[in-house]
Amino acid sequence: MTLKPWPEAIEAAARALRAGRIARDSMHPREAAEAAYTPGGPSVDELEALIRRHRAEARAALGGVEAESSEVDRRPKRQDARKFDAHEKGSFNPKRGTVKQPRSSGEMKEEFPYTLSTMCYIEVRNDGEVLWGGGHEAYERVRRGECRLYAVWPGQWSSHLFAIDDLDQYAAAFGLVHDEKRTGLADHQHEVSWSVSPYEKRPNGSYVSIEVQLGCGCSIRDLKAFAKQMREQRGWDVATTTGWGSAGDTYSIRVRRTSLRQ
Repeated sequence: MTLKPWPEAIEAAARALRAGRIARDSMHPREAAEAAYTPGGPSVDELEALIRRHRAEARAALGGVEAESSEVDRRPKRQDARKFDAHEKGSFNPKRGTVKQPRSSGEMKEEFPYTLSTMCYIEVRNDGEVLWGGGHEAYERVRRGECRLYAVWPGQWSSHLFAIDDLDQYAAAFGLVHDEKRTGLADHQHEVSWSVSPYEKRPNGSYVSIEVQLGCGCSIRDLKAFAKQMREQRGWDVATTTGWGSAGDTYSIRVRRTSLRQ
């Protein structure tokens, strides 16, 4: 496996850290703590306290919003909420609420979580019809100029509306077009070597864990993209809804056992 230059490695690590913080901050503090917990590390209670402190510091930095005082009373006071809104586009009207312009997904580049399971895509057609769901058909309509596409990114205290203004990133995230940088996989015939994992407890089960190595210099960053290529190249049925991992240049994935014979 080719090592990245140091600046690129630092940048990739920073993107991964920020994406993790974004995913964590969309969850309730307790849920985020439970997801982050690992045996031998800080307890769930300690992690929850740390997450709450980080969020309080972030809110304070964005306009003096006070830290949450209790589990029940989470919302900032009205005056502080106005200070927070002042940092975003739009104006505050105490009778009509706050009107804001959608943010840009393109400005976040690869850090925007297009495939987040709780992301809600809204399609506004030129005739005024509103649909939701996104997908390949919506992508094609946006390309033809027939509609505009937006996404509601839900958070714990508030949700934000984004304009999907970078269709290349949107298509790459959903696998509508191949993106070697995002997936780590070139669009070629891969040199694959594999063996059943020595930790597999059911080698005769419907699905088995295998250890995969790529001798062509590629790396697996997107399991769904790799599954698609392996289905086309080797007939493998790779499980994409279960966990997978890597150690160095060896990847551990789950594959339908009978498809490995092809």
